[in-house]
Amino acid sequence: PALAFLLTLPGITSLQGVLKHSWSLCKSLFAKGKYRDCLAVLDKQLPAAQVLYGDDHPEVGASLNSIGIAHEGLGDYAKALEYHERSLAIRIKALGDDHPDVATSMNGIGKAHFGLRDDAKAL
Repeated sequence: PALAFLLTLPGITSLQGVLKHSWSLCKSLFAKGKYRDCLAVLDKQLPAAQVLYGDDHPEVGASLNSIGIAHEGLGDYAKALEYHERSLAIRIKALGDDHPDVATSMNGIGKAHFGLRDDAKAL
């Protein structure tokens, strides 16, 4: 329903437009520390990305990574770890081991382990 509403906004003419708008909104919310609000957007954005691109697309990996970051901001490191690991699997499959987005997901995994006080895995 919320994504359908976004399609009614001026300048938003496609599902890709909705996804682009939701990314912009989340960046703003992240900058303000409004992680719960960002999660509300991302929880609707992820299924749209999966429909548009398929489950194994890098955009879906990016969505999962962003959800992980939001959970980190809320202090839910176990949930963050889950999303960063899913993001990493997609990114490795789609982009290869040496892509910078793979490193971003690995960094998220390390930060989640650090938050969980599992220093050995954080390294």
